[in-house]
Amino acid sequence: MRGHEHCKRNGCRIWLTQLLVLCVGCADALAARQPEDLLALSLEQLAEIPITGVGSLTETRWQHLPASVTRISASDIAAAGARSLDELLEIFVPGLQLWSKTNADQIGIRGVISDRNTKYLLLVNGRQMNEDTSLGAFSERFLSLLGDIDHINVIRGAGSSIYGPGAIAGIISIETLEGRDISGERVQVRAGAIEEFVAAEYRASHRFTQGGTLFFYYGVDDYRGADHDDATLQFSQPLTNTATGITVPAYSPIPFSTADYHGAHRGQPRHKLHLDYRQGDWRSWLRYTKGGQSRDLSDTSFANLSPAQLAAESYGYQQLTWSGEHLRHFGGDLLIETRVGYDLLDLEYGERNYREDEVNLRTLLHWQPAAGHQLAGGIELNREYLGKDSIGYPGGDPNITTALTALDSGSWVTNSLGLLAEYQWQLAPDWILFAGGRADQHTYTEWLYSPRLALVFSATAQDQLKLMLNRSVRRAEEETLRESYLTSRDRDGRHEQLDAVELSWERRGSRQSRVLASLFWNDYDLIAWDSNASAINEIGNLKTLGIELEAHGQWQRHRVSALYSFVQEQDFTLADPDVTQFISASVYGYGDDLANWAQHSLKLIHQYAFDEQWSSFASLRSFWDLDGTAAMADYNRIEHSNAISILPRTDGRNEAFESRHYLNLGLSWQQQATTLRLQAYNVLGWYDKELNRRNTFSRAGQYRTEAAALALSWTQDF
Repeated sequence: MRGHEHCKRNGCRIWLTQLLVLCVGCADALAARQPEDLLALSLEQLAEIPITGVGSLTETRWQHLPASVTRISASDIAAAGARSLDELLEIFVPGLQLWSKTNADQIGIRGVISDRNTKYLLLVNGRQMNEDTSLGAFSERFLSLLGDIDHINVIRGAGSSIYGPGAIAGIISIETLEGRDISGERVQVRAGAIEEFVAAEYRASHRFTQGGTLFFYYGVDDYRGADHDDATLQFSQPLTNTATGITVPAYSPIPFSTADYHGAHRGQPRHKLHLDYRQGDWRSWLRYTKGGQSRDLSDTSFANLSPAQLAAESYGYQQLTWSGEHLRHFGGDLLIETRVGYDLLDLEYGERNYREDEVNLRTLLHWQPAAGHQLAGGIELNREYLGKDSIGYPGGDPNITTALTALDSGSWVTNSLGLLAEYQWQLAPDWILFAGGRADQHTYTEWLYSPRLALVFSATAQDQLKLMLNRSVRRAEEETLRESYLTSRDRDGRHEQLDAVELSWERRGSRQSRVLASLFWNDYDLIAWDSNASAINEIGNLKTLGIELEAHGQWQRHRVSALYSFVQEQDFTLADPDVTQFISASVYGYGDDLANWAQHSLKLIHQYAFDEQWSSFASLRSFWDLDGTAAMADYNRIEHSNAISILPRTDGRNEAFESRHYLNLGLSWQQQATTLRLQAYNVLGWYDKELNRRNTFSRAGQYRTEAAALALSWTQDF
């Protein structure tokens, strides 16, 4: 047990729970007042803002964007009180799901998810932050430090025609604050109980006499996480730990110490530093993050390793990024946008440690040759230095995979070239056509093509209809391409392709209401881990059908959102019958739906302003119908006696695959420049921990129960 275990005692829990009840009671009393509407922020204002770089290369209005986009504002971030980017995204993004995994929790969008976070792109100010060697979107996600973010745009669905290879499931695009956006200084301190952490953030802006602006941000957290009593770890079949001789029944919490859930990598403080300077059409920013978190190993490891070894497991990284940007205007109709940058990403998990460096150049030309016509096009160059020595932990020789070490890979360099273009044509006052695409070539692949066609129709002043046809591509991870090249001396060209058709409707009604519906079809030739070959291989073709429904409204003191998503497998065929995969058991005659996916999800958000000082926030995320996951477990148990380690293992009861629900509550008090917030997370766990279940990707019979927890924050503006 940790030395600060007294904070976990029942007396502390009872006191904090009583404090929550007292604060909510005070807030209810204030509700009797009749203040003016404090949440009257017009939805139409956002719809009319000209925007570029969000799902489109050319400038358009938000309501005409040829993509399904969720925007999370800075005020949303503050109100939600999320303790990580992952938690924030799961609250606000329709259909987005989180599954635990030993090499970073997996994010899935629209049924597209894998054992690595390589199916989507993570951007900061338009610059890709993914780790390319193996793991994908690894950085930024686990930090509790979110005070530098102005907003986040999440594009759901195929997007590589704009953003490049890798945007199969979607794009998570973070936009940071600039000095021109804010004034003065802000300090914020947060502390969490049960899932324990302390975080401090400071930001400031400065306007220079010559016209430039500077933004500075620094944050640090000490994230201890939740211990195994509050965030229980369970397996769906009996397990005996050989180091201790302890036998753990199925669906019983592991009785010995495990890694603290969500605890920081190596128990070290985590950091974020961001500097941004803008002078006219010039912008330069520098960013450093250091993070990571603990991880749970598989049931095989829990059977064979000592508790001390299991409790020490974690993964971590540090990333340094610089970007310089310039806009050059040539009259009213021509604009050239140039960005140059450098990125260093240093990583450690398990026995792996390595570094990758990247330099990139991107130039885009924007041209409006005539009214109703816009053109944008350009080039993107990347040079990546891979397999380099880690400068962090442990500081020894790089180790990526056993296979690359055996092949004496050493460090290597790859180059990639991207050509992209888009044409926007106002066919008529109510019709807009978007046509474009992208072509990408890599040292180890031939050209990959991502075309896109979209038609937007304004049926009425309130109604928008969109038809979007997209192709997205993704090449295999750099380690896979390198290994194949060293083995065969040929370009492997291993890649995947998703063809998407989407029809969406949006209606903006009176009283600041908005309703959206999207119907989408994905035809996906995918690559993923094949445990039979112990390699990334072509798996097969997957066809899915899905629907997303959204309803948003504001009236008087209320702001509400309801987000529903449904995804269903339509067909799945294997490229090779000997492939061992985790996508679906339907090809083996078990079930007819996706494994590692909840078919239905519903997210409810309610914000309420009691008066000018008091406000509340509540969010509920519900996921149900994991029949495809249960079918995969049945296949492994019946056909293989639970011998396939990457698939779910159960004793036949399948209790691990019942619905899961996460309820967060928040209460805020603001007086001039001071804000106090009380947050409660996963509160249903105080009633039944099993409602807060978080399944492990692929091995879904293994799960944690998210800890019901509390946090207090103090924010002061100067």
